[in-house]
Amino acid sequence: MLKFFKRIIEWIKSLFTKKEKITIESEIFLEAPKYFPLPNGEFPVKATYAFYDPFIDGRHFKELKECGFNVIGQNLSQDALDRNLEFAKKYDLYVGACPYGKTNENTLKTLLEKYKNNPNIWTFSMVDEPNISQFEEISHYQNIFNEYAPNVNPIFNLFPACGKTQLGTDSYQEYVRDFIKIVNPAFISYDCYPIKADSRGEWYIDDCQWRTLEVISAYAKMSNRPFWTYLLSNKHWSYPKPSTGSIRFQMYSALAYGTQALMFWTYGHPDFDKDNEFSEAIIDKEGNLTDTYYITKDLLSDFRKIQHIFLNMEVINVGHIRSIPEYSKEFNILPDNIKSIKLGGYCGAVVSHFKNKDKEYLLVVSKDIYETNDLEIITSNYNYLKLWNGIDFGNVFETKFKLKPLDYLLFEI
Repeated sequence: MLKFFKRIIEWIKSLFTKKEKITIESEIFLEAPKYFPLPNGEFPVKATYAFYDPFIDGRHFKELKECGFNVIGQNLSQDALDRNLEFAKKYDLYVGACPYGKTNENTLKTLLEKYKNNPNIWTFSMVDEPNISQFEEISHYQNIFNEYAPNVNPIFNLFPACGKTQLGTDSYQEYVRDFIKIVNPAFISYDCYPIKADSRGEWYIDDCQWRTLEVISAYAKMSNRPFWTYLLSNKHWSYPKPSTGSIRFQMYSALAYGTQALMFWTYGHPDFDKDNEFSEAIIDKEGNLTDTYYITKDLLSDFRKIQHIFLNMEVINVGHIRSIPEYSKEFNILPDNIKSIKLGGYCGAVVSHFKNKDKEYLLVVSKDIYETNDLEIITSNYNYLKLWNGIDFGNVFETKFKLKPLDYLLFEI
């Protein structure tokens, strides 16, 4: 009951809160270096912190593959990287090498010379959450990849829009814009972990999620390059134990804005965690499968059935209904054959109208953590919708649907 009244109060407050909109000024950017999608044509789903000793063996690679991942990322010695590559080849996986803190110009060139032609090397994670003052140095790394390994995607992963001190500027727009202008990367990578727990253990969605996605997606589209998303798959600090809802929400809210890679942080237990602050990753410290493994496996099994819809998608319009976060816009430009979209409850949903090839889709993602809400979609001219039911898009002639907590509904329109 307390949660119910708290939600009503927050909803009423949101109606009277002046919303600050994000202004993205038109910019002209350099042509991006060539971007290399996965050679097997799949949507990239990366498992970070996989694998380090003693888990570099066939059993763990087989389990990772069966979970639905196709890319592994790790911070290892060259010997461990070589062994990872052997198993990656066997299980049809791709590797993201991660030489954080160990690479100067000469060692990077040596690494690239050795691995650039390995068909299972796909990315190099180079810099995580840089300050704006580091962009000139990062541009030097990007130029090395352009010259020595143009077929390898370097990751320079950006901060979310959750603070200003770490950015080196008061403007997240300036942070992302300058990154693209100075570094000229092939794609943009960022992390943002929106689901948190307060002091009473109640979950909430940090609105930083929407500001981050608004800015990242806008500049990605303007500069004609894709963006990638890190999502959280462990428990630590104020971040609660992963659930089906929390992981699914992170996946599909990012997909609503057009992300082209989902990177799970983390698959294994972080090796830097000396104080045991982290738990509930996809495998535990001993390499055993956890509840998070089975949750992730089910979600990725479902996702693989529709991955082709999201790979190379073009977002036509994305916005929010019922509850509009600060910095975001209302979804009020409807597809031609949709007359109205209405949602019950107080927390709202993010709605994405996108197309892929000759088909158009409508994705509705619940922002309600606890309640199922009624969704009503009225079509025009007696059109009917096709609803994804887990197997295929089946014709539906009703207008009312149930949108479960942190779940999604996907329609072909």
